[in-house]
Amino acid sequence: MFLRQITQWLFPDKRTQREKDQEREFIEAINNLKTLSVNERSMSIDPEEIRDIVIASREKLKHLVSKQHKVTTAPIASPLENFHHNLHDGLDAIQHVSWRRLADGSSVQYVCLQSLTTGLYSVAFASLFSVDSENLPPWLDANISKQVATALKTSKLYWYGNLKEAMDAWDREL
Repeated sequence: MFLRQITQWLFPDKRTQREKDQEREFIEAINNLKTLSVNERSMSIDPEEIRDIVIASREKLKHLVSKQHKVTTAPIASPLENFHHNLHDGLDAIQHVSWRRLADGSSVQYVCLQSLTTGLYSVAFASLFSVDSENLPPWLDANISKQVATALKTSKLYWYGNLKEAMDAWDREL
């Protein structure tokens, strides 16, 4: 108590009374929550209670998510070589570019597609860059779009549950 008075005398709080009242009201409001406790020096949260609140909130708002944007919770068998998109119906996908360093020091660039309808991954093409190449070729970015378009038109794409599985399957086929 005595040290607090000395500290307040040496280092007075220069905020207005309104600011002090707002801070005190905020601390009281936060302390009324079950999951959060705040004082002048610290804040603590119970992560399990927060997790339960988030899950309950998601369930309440689940009706707002359109069916086409829902993520499937069903387990995905891997590899899904039997699964093929009907390209006549169109394919909406996100392009991912991934790199892997090989044991000999060379690098492989994988250009992968993630289906927006299923969430599955497929490698459209890959490029190998050897150890002795100092810089990547300037045409690298320019050809990516053309190579992805060609892969979509001509290739039989195999779909996998995650990016690593798709890259590993591409390597096994070589």
